[in-house]
Amino acid sequence: LITADITTADADRDAMLAYLFSLVDTAAKSPIAKQKSAGATLRTLVKPYRGIGTDSLGQESAEISGLLNTLNAAANATAVTAVAMMADTIEQLEALNARVVTLMSQRTAETPSRSESLATRAQSDNLYAEITQKAGATCVIAPTAEATTFVTNINNQIDKTRNAYNIRMGMAEANKPIVPPTPPVTTDGEQE
Repeated sequence: LITADITTADADRDAMLAYLFSLVDTAAKSPIAKQKSAGATLRTLVKPYRGIGTDSLGQESAEISGLLNTLNAAANATAVTAVAMMADTIEQLEALNARVVTLMSQRTAETPSRSESLATRAQSDNLYAEITQKAGATCVIAPTAEATTFVTNINNQIDKTRNAYNIRMGMAEANKPIVPPTPPVTTDGEQE
């Protein structure tokens, strides 16, 4: 549930960020000298922050905080006020960024610790072993269509999971950097 909220809040924040950049670009092209000058100033200030919408949530949040600090600096107040709707946009972006940060903190607080996860995994492994043993024994002692179907479905799920794991591990192996082999050294200390 929190992940869905974070996804929605991040999309809203990204839209507001794109809107802020479009305001700056529009102001920089304005035929009104005061807006054009302010837009040019702001364009220089926001340039390092373009493209941050694709960064990880934590990194994007930190970068947006930096952008907001830059835009809210007293030295940039004149440029910000000269661009129509810029102050409102900054205010909205601050609120959206704070929402994402709050939701991420909440998700982190609700995530079980590694020891809790390991304990839960051990319990589920024990339950799984017990269920599969009972199902297998039932098929041998008193076979029924339902028991056979259950065992077949479990075996199919195991195969799917194993295949997905093997694919993931194969992709991880394929994405490792290729390190060229070091040429062997001969007995006289030189490389072949």
